[in-house]
Amino acid sequence: MDKAIVLVESGPRLLREPLVRMLNERAAERLYFLRNAAEGSANRWIEEYVPHERILEIDFSERDGFGDRVVNAFERCGVRIGSVLASREDYVFHANEVARCSKSPPISCASSLALRHKGLMRQAFNCSGDLAVVRSETVDSVEEGLDKLDTFEGDIVVKPAELLGSVGVWKVCKGDRHAAERRLAEAAAADVVENLRSTTGISSQVVLEEYIPCLEEISVEGYVYQQRARPLLITEKRTSPEPTFFEVGHLIPSKLIWTGRDLVFGTFRRMCHSLSLSDTVVHAEMRVRPDGLVVPVELGARLAGDLIPQLVAAASGIDMERIAVALALGEDPLVETADARGAAGIQFLNRELPPRSWNPDGMPTGVTICRYDSVDEDLSRTGHLFVVGDTREQVLSRLHAVANQLGIGSAFV
Repeated sequence: MDKAIVLVESGPRLLREPLVRMLNERAAERLYFLRNAAEGSANRWIEEYVPHERILEIDFSERDGFGDRVVNAFERCGVRIGSVLASREDYVFHANEVARCSKSPPISCASSLALRHKGLMRQAFNCSGDLAVVRSETVDSVEEGLDKLDTFEGDIVVKPAELLGSVGVWKVCKGDRHAAERRLAEAAAADVVENLRSTTGISSQVVLEEYIPCLEEISVEGYVYQQRARPLLITEKRTSPEPTFFEVGHLIPSKLIWTGRDLVFGTFRRMCHSLSLSDTVVHAEMRVRPDGLVVPVELGARLAGDLIPQLVAAASGIDMERIAVALALGEDPLVETADARGAAGIQFLNRELPPRSWNPDGMPTGVTICRYDSVDEDLSRTGHLFVVGDTREQVLSRLHAVANQLGIGSAFV
């Protein structure tokens, strides 16, 4: 038989069903699903696309020898692994271990753990020689973190070492040891971190980094094929007021599409190269300082979350799920850099800003309101506004109008 395509814990249905459906259409008989036994009923919707006999369950919390155990389980079923996909950052480590042990094309040719560990990822960026250097320290305890605190010249950011995204990430001002102690403890013991620690075996290390002043926070969506990085589009981000950094909205195109694209795209390529990425979609996050310097934050060798693939499709026609599937099949997606032909934006709704109505009258053209069946436990999101238009200005105008109509205010002020 052809070598199997293994999908590792795909994540929420709302975000991942298009990818699984497309994989099923292109390679139904080759598609297998590796599910975390500790997750219980999570991802049961996968069974609509993958027969029960092609779903393997294994305990992800036992990291030692994980890849070999998975490969052996597949071999007992007479299955050879050809490619491995992970669409959630929680499982990149596991996907890379399976790829390494099965000698299939890995998500990363270098240290697979650097894609899961923020400290190692920062080390790779700093050692590249052509990316902005950011001071970073990884600590094993609150006490060690407090000892390191005075070695930083300015404000710092505290973050869990082995969880990408904004959960448990806090800014701490210079000299505020009380806040530093509290944030160090929270970064190591945030509820979502503790949950993932019990189900995937992540560590309790914490990373301290120098704070990066920000003119604009962005992400770049793209992919790598045979070690060639291909950036596609820049997404403008909006986050919650500091000291937290939760994503509250995204917009395409970014203002930088006209003034700084070459610099941003060059940073994307160097970030991918520093981690020796090959044959994967990429979601790279960066901060643009007031002096114009583009600083790498972190990178996910996976599809973006937050409905960004849908934003990319609405604004440019580029199908990120199709690119991910082509790479899994060993094909060149043949998608080059392209400007957005339209515009799209999203604003998330949460418990702190409940809308007055989910179905207001006179909804502007191009606006969709979605209410989630279950609340996102990471960010307490209850839904989102999804807006499309011909131009960035039109999307912003529609977002402002409907946000004000709902009584929640716009994230893009």
